Amino acid sequence: MILEDFKYDHPDRDVAAFKRAVANKLIYAVGKDPATASQDDWLHATAFAVRDQLVERWMTTTRAQYAQTLKRVYYLSMEFLIGRTFTNALLALELQDTVKHALADFGIDLEQLTEREPDAALGNGGLGRLAACFLDSMATLGVPGFGYGIRYEYGMFRQRIVDGQQVETPDYWLTRGNPWEFQRPEVTYRVRFGGHVQRREGKSAPYGAAKWVDTHDVLAMAYDTIIPGYGTQATNTLRLWSARASEEIRVSRQRLIVRRVTANGHASVTEINPYWARIELHRWPPFGITRMAITSHGRAFPIGSFLGAKERERLAAALSAALAQARAAPLSS
Repeated sequence: MILEDFKYDHPDRDVAAFKRAVANKLIYAVGKDPATASQDDWLHATAFAVRDQLVERWMTTTRAQYAQTLKRVYYLSMEFLIGRTFTNALLALELQDTVKHALADFGIDLEQLTEREPDAALGNGGLGRLAACFLDSMATLGVPGFGYGIRYEYGMFRQRIVDGQQVETPDYWLTRGNPWEFQRPEVTYRVRFGGHVQRREGKSAPYGAAKWVDTHDVLAMAYDTIIPGYGTQATNTLRLWSARASEEIRVSRQRLIVRRVTANGHASVTEINPYWARIELHRWPPFGITRMAITSHGRAFPIGSFLGAKERERLAAALSAALAQARAAPLSS
């Protein structure tokens, strides 16, 4: 496809065009009637309209970087204190007055709306703020950059002081959703922790070959956020990784179902009769419980590869109890 032949609607920046963009987003993206829309609904609709102003320059910047085969800075950090993306985008795009007047015609106050957005709970310390500043600065200066971090669903923690002591509680910053991120389910990788290395045996095994076994596996899925530069068309990307379990287990009177998801998104489903199913734990000193499996009719189905030894022990107890309860329940249940 020739990019010049690819036609689409460019978002305009005047008040009338932005009003129409917000109205369309409220109805078609958020799915809310303006008569019953909440402040959060208006915030999301406005955020989607503002985000549209960034997407084209984001793609243009990325395309130009690859075309020029430029070097890129990759910044890895456990924390990215990027603050409130909505107000940052308005400042970078210099759209504050336009958005304020557009929302005023709907009877919505911009300042009250911006207070509804939570800070992205992606860290607590000065290094997290420094990392965010680096991404902002690189975008403003036109330095190709890419941030990599973790998409904490509950934040690292929310700090409270009780009787002079620090108390950590979850920070539910994603409760109302995040309109600024682009989910990338096609960018998913299996991440392995722990385990141990075993020498491969057999005549066909190459000399010195080994395999990594009994690991704790999770699936990492990418979420991209645009980092705009101030007063420039250049942007950069913050890619956060969300952790997902690689297995799901359901127990009923009729069947025990194990659903596995691979890194490329393919799912496999195994159904087992709970009457014949048993839970087995395999111990290998000095590593403790290294393997967990559901056995039925002489076959073993490994599960819980993403868990630690104590977690496997707790899951085994819970599954054994659930299977016993399923076997005791009448068929009608």
